[in-house]
Amino acid sequence: MGLIMEVTSEYLSPEQVATLLDVKVGTLAAWRCRGEGPEFYRFGTLIRYQRKTIDEWAASRCVATAPKAALTQPNPLP
Repeated sequence: MGLIMEVTSEYLSPEQVATLLDVKVGTLAAWRCRGEGPEFYRFGTLIRYQRKTIDEWAASRCVATAPKAALTQPNPLP
C-alpha cells in the first residue's frame, strides 16, 4: 500500500484561480496581458498566483452600496 499525501501549495494555477473567481482562464490571460487583475508569478513558462494575493485582490474589488435614503433624496441645486 502506498502512502497518500495531500500536497497543498500556496501557489495556484490559472485554472484554480479561474475557478475561485468564477471567470474563464482566458479572462485571467487577458488581464495579465493588459496589466490588470491579480499579481502573478512566472516560473519559466508556468504562471502561478499566491492564494493570499488572490484574496487581497478580490477584497479590494468590494463596492459599497449607497444607503437607501441617499438614493431617494433629490440632488440640491446650486
